[in-house]
Amino acid sequence: MESFFILKNISKPKKIIAARNGFSFYSFTLGPIWGIFMGLWTEGFLGILLVFLMVYLAPELSYFFILTSSFFWGIFGKDIYIQKLLKLDYIAEDIVISNSSQKAILIFSSKKR
Repeated sequence: MESFFILKNISKPKKIIAARNGFSFYSFTLGPIWGIFMGLWTEGFLGILLVFLMVYLAPELSYFFILTSSFFWGIFGKDIYIQKLLKLDYIAEDIVISNSSQKAILIFSSKKR
């Protein structure tokens, strides 16, 4: 069971997103590429640029920079995604414990009635 933030769009109240909270294995393994796929364009390209720049400037520390970037994305990736949603006129409605995002939305919808 995982915790999900239930976010609702202010301008489109029927649009509800369940965003998972916590460490992400996918963002850990893919790093900034995961950010680009999730719509975090600036953060993703900046992450790629920083890794390439650090590897170019200090090639002997390249594994350290890549590993540090992976841990950063794994720990903070979902939080950065939730912050992006909040900037896009979403508001946090609830926190739901569930197995999947679909079940979290279903639980949230059944609570509201």
